[in-house]
Amino acid sequence: MQVAEKVQKTLIPKTMPHSKAYTIEGIYLPHQNIGGDYYDVIPLNPKEVLLCIADVSGKGVGAAMMMSNFQAVLRAYVKDGGSLSNLVQKLNHNVFEITGGDSYITLFIAKYNASEHQLCYINAGHVPPLLVHQQQCDELDGGCTMLGVFEKLPFIQETVRNIPPSALLMLHTDGFTDMCGEPHDCLHTHEAIKELLLNCQLQNISDIKQTILSFIENHQFNNDAYSDDISVLVCKFL
Repeated sequence: MQVAEKVQKTLIPKTMPHSKAYTIEGIYLPHQNIGGDYYDVIPLNPKEVLLCIADVSGKGVGAAMMMSNFQAVLRAYVKDGGSLSNLVQKLNHNVFEITGGDSYITLFIAKYNASEHQLCYINAGHVPPLLVHQQQCDELDGGCTMLGVFEKLPFIQETVRNIPPSALLMLHTDGFTDMCGEPHDCLHTHEAIKELLLNCQLQNISDIKQTILSFIENHQFNNDAYSDDISVLVCKFL
């Protein structure tokens, strides 16, 4: 378990890239048991950056090792270039080849083009990220099934969104929305998160991160340990 904990911590970036087009911050609050959360930010060129967040089914050493392999494969495939669809197809094949369909990975992956102000994304069965702009909060869903369930993805769709200045994007794992501990409270927490982002949209990225951390502290159910890892990646477009 100690080895798995060290492996998982290496998956979380120590620093975040920033540019004139965006600022990014991440939050990772591990559960006392080892899970399989992972997020990453990979600059592709001066104009483009890749954002992703993923969660592997299960916990423990196996989940940590599986996600470590996934990170390595993703970073290797990204260097090859190509579309998000081709990248996700390759990632799915890799996961299925290793697990044989016995476990799966949910993934949200996006490519932001700063010169065109466009976000191209695929949601592979992951908790829908939230895009806040012009006083509305949109859920970014649609894309394909979870990775590793099928040898070949039965369908896949890329979605392109225009991103206006001052828009805010938050990627997260289900540990964030499920931290309430009670099923009927989770829906309330989900709506509270949307309201939170709408209220802090105009803040700078550091203050937004602190606002989210305070929200987590205030909503932690019965002050117990987190029931799952909580991972959040927030991006402010400039």
